[in-house]
Amino acid sequence: MDIVIHSMGMPFNGDTLKTKSLGGSESAAYYQAMELARRGHKVTVFTTTQEETFTDGVRFCSLGQPTEAEPLGNAFTHYAANTPHDVLIIQRHPLAFHRKWASKVNLFQMHDLALHRSAGMLWHGMWQVDAVTVVSEFHKKQVIEVYGFDPNFVKVVPNGVDVELYNGTPDSSPLVADLGEFTMLYQSRPERGLEHLLRPGGIMDRLRDTRAHLYYCSYDNTVGEMVGYYNQLNEWAARLPNVTNLGALTKAQLAVVQKSVNLMVYPTEFEEVSCITAMEAMHAGTVLLTSACAALPETCEGSGTYLIPLKDGRADEDAFVDQLLFYTGQKAKDPSKSLAERAQRQLDASLLKTWGAAVDALEQAIEGCFDVYSSNTAATLRDCIAHSEIHLAKRIERNIGRDEANPIVMSTLKEIAELYAFTATPDAYEAHYRKYQDAFYNEFEDSAIGQDVTSWTRFRGVVSLLKPELDRKPNLRMLDYGCAHGHFMMPIAKESPQARFVGVDVSERAVAAATKWMLRDKVTNVSVVLGKESLLDDVNNLCPLRFVAEGAPAERDLFDVILAGEVLEHVVDPMALLEKFRKHLRHDGLLIITTPTGRWEWTGTEDFKTGREHLAHFERNDIKDLCGRNHVDILCAPAGGDKTGSALGSWVWGVRPVSPFEEIDYSRKMWLLAPRQTVSACMIVKDGAETIVKCLRSFIDWVDQLVIAVDPATKDNTRQLITDFMKGYPYKAFTMVEGVEALKVGFAEARNKSIEHAVGDWILWLDADEEVQSPWNLWKYLRPSQHRAFGFPQVHYSADPATVLTTDLPCRLYRNTGKAKFHGLVHEHPEEEQGKAIQFSTVRDDVKFLHSGYVDEATRRGRYSRNLPLLLRDIKENPDRSLNKFLYLRDLAQGISFEHEQTGGVVLETQPERARRAIKLWEDMLELDPIPMRMLVDSLQYYSICVATLGAGFEAEVSLVTAHPQAPGLSVKTTAKGRFMSKDHFFRLSNKIQQEATKHYESKYL
Repeated sequence: MDIVIHSMGMPFNGDTLKTKSLGGSESAAYYQAMELARRGHKVTVFTTTQEETFTDGVRFCSLGQPTEAEPLGNAFTHYAANTPHDVLIIQRHPLAFHRKWASKVNLFQMHDLALHRSAGMLWHGMWQVDAVTVVSEFHKKQVIEVYGFDPNFVKVVPNGVDVELYNGTPDSSPLVADLGEFTMLYQSRPERGLEHLLRPGGIMDRLRDTRAHLYYCSYDNTVGEMVGYYNQLNEWAARLPNVTNLGALTKAQLAVVQKSVNLMVYPTEFEEVSCITAMEAMHAGTVLLTSACAALPETCEGSGTYLIPLKDGRADEDAFVDQLLFYTGQKAKDPSKSLAERAQRQLDASLLKTWGAAVDALEQAIEGCFDVYSSNTAATLRDCIAHSEIHLAKRIERNIGRDEANPIVMSTLKEIAELYAFTATPDAYEAHYRKYQDAFYNEFEDSAIGQDVTSWTRFRGVVSLLKPELDRKPNLRMLDYGCAHGHFMMPIAKESPQARFVGVDVSERAVAAATKWMLRDKVTNVSVVLGKESLLDDVNNLCPLRFVAEGAPAERDLFDVILAGEVLEHVVDPMALLEKFRKHLRHDGLLIITTPTGRWEWTGTEDFKTGREHLAHFERNDIKDLCGRNHVDILCAPAGGDKTGSALGSWVWGVRPVSPFEEIDYSRKMWLLAPRQTVSACMIVKDGAETIVKCLRSFIDWVDQLVIAVDPATKDNTRQLITDFMKGYPYKAFTMVEGVEALKVGFAEARNKSIEHAVGDWILWLDADEEVQSPWNLWKYLRPSQHRAFGFPQVHYSADPATVLTTDLPCRLYRNTGKAKFHGLVHEHPEEEQGKAIQFSTVRDDVKFLHSGYVDEATRRGRYSRNLPLLLRDIKENPDRSLNKFLYLRDLAQGISFEHEQTGGVVLETQPERARRAIKLWEDMLELDPIPMRMLVDSLQYYSICVATLGAGFEAEVSLVTAHPQAPGLSVKTTAKGRFMSKDHFFRLSNKIQQEATKHYESKYL
């Protein structure tokens, strides 16, 4: 796998640990990278280093300059957003996944306690995260508690220890004096417990008259606010005769000290999420005396560590002193036996505390993520279509039974059979490409001649591989196979007058254009010929130079360089063509190939509906498979992104094919594909002739299946319009079913009728009087993540008055697991059970549903009259549905408002009773737990109408601004303005708003 790690802490590269120590996260990144590389993965690590290295198979790169737009560093951002890779691991940064990366599987790696202040930032990027890794079960529980993550997506990947630091390490260090003392070591960060040892009256002060001697390490990377504290600790230490400051040590120096001392000591109440100190003590075979808090009992389970319970939430100094008196011989005659026994248990436990074991867990987490993707046949086939990977699609097709019931699969197989039928025979293949090449040159021949491609990243990549060959052999011979109109060959030939170039192309029009260019610019070191059969013809039939027809070509007839730019993806048998290239290269010749990466063909959505040319999509691992034992250099030439934000570009690869090429491992390829998941759009419609086509056109290209349930009461030609529209999408899975009469049985039953036929991994629901704005942004959410549903803005437009009435945020996209159904006779919503929203939902704002259903006053009143009877039935049948309280309150208030408009504000006899009923509903909403704050605040306008109808109450505005200096992410600005029936109502709403705004302010995990 191609794995990228981002570690934005202390600067380090492959040489850092030889001279200095690192923090826990940086050490984890370093050792995980080294172990992954040892296992054969390609690993790139981005850090704050300024000195890049390639060490033991790992490339350490600078992440560049962090900016507001690119907070993870500009160099990292450019690479990770444009270079396709299999796995991206980002440590700690709360903005880690706020933008789309060119990775398949994403892991957010946590090494710290979860804090409420970061929750909002982290949740904003969780749509792109396949798994969150933590370092212990304690850590997992704490993260889930604070952040509310789905436990299934939080994986334990423990820390480890570098075993090599302890293999052959001396048992004594010159830093630890051999004075017959009982030596102890404190090595953790000073603020995590050193004060208990050094403070006046602390542990070492009380052990002055014993033979106990403490050595402790200091830290070079001191943050500004800790300088004074660290200086105070060092001053206390200087006054104690039984304490020595060792300064900052390298990992190797520290390992020797650990083995030199009698005991490691760590009195702490700090909530360790893991503990490297404890693990290192095990490898050193040195007993650790520490507190039984947080993850320490878990980390030390089964070891020889001695754990002391906390006392009133603090390290129990008295208990530490008592135990140390025992070990120093003050309370027992022979403590060595106890220490020796525990030391052996430490060594035994160390076998499980290695980076090898940690990376076992990391690989298992990564493999579990890919397993989720690889088991999805429909998604894999759709991904093959979008990426033009037809070789793989046909392999999958052979394993699919013809009774396959999935409509998405069946429509995709039809698409493959019809749009790729040109591959069946050489004649069909040649005719197909002639058609598309002729169409291209009919439109673009004039602009193609003289085309300047020298600024293209793909061209620059080719030149970077070719230039050393030209420097070495200025008179080389190069074949540009599939040269088109010579746009790569001509600028290179002009700059290399001693070299000779031959261009070959299957298209007569392309060869004619290249010849015109050559003659126009008087380029004399180039010849261009037509490949009269197809791109699969043998090279010696296409080249004017003499070749030996049988056997190995004579050395004088071979090429020094063969360039095949964007050719290999077009051929039926890439291996055969590669072997022909190998046959016609000199023994040290260079083959340069470029192949597209990303959804290139698919980006031309309209043309893509009826015609295709590419047959293969080569990924980095495919290129390595093909090249086999031959060394290959692979460059990425980025070219922006498609409409969804996914990377587009080319691989530029240079190989000297001394050995035969080898087959692609398609089993590996399919497992690492990580396809976009599928989505079914589900609709119910009645008399939708005026809007249905416009609605469908707004999103149809971005869904895999369309299911429409037509209300039996439909009287217009809605069915025919839908049928005619879908004829333009013959490869879209489409089902139109007879629905139910929503006004009789309720809208939830009508919705559920439509979703019965959905086979996509996700369900998108919408109405015929809506349009979807920016539907392409849906695709980035169609992936495994902890999110089970997404809410998007539903914007209600009005022409009378001309305004945006309201913007709701309903759940519109949710996982098709069978657990969620629609509830509510009217104002229906998908829920896992009635009154229970879909878990782990979130709201995004980059897709909008533009609703014209309330376009004027008459339409709004008609909807009100239509919906109210259903709402009253729903309240009666489902009295506990909390949403109904808001909906009924709103409709009561709107009904009163409509009547006021007709009566000029005169209060009718029935209105006070309805107003009191609405006010009671608002009181009930105040009692809901948990309180739906947005619903409560949004309902204030309707509550106020009812209070005014009674001629009661007073006007008031609740305006709250909170700002916590340590947690700017938890700052709140809220305004609620209305007419309140009583002071009690005003105070209760104010209190609810204040409590909600400050609920985390006094948490220990702020």
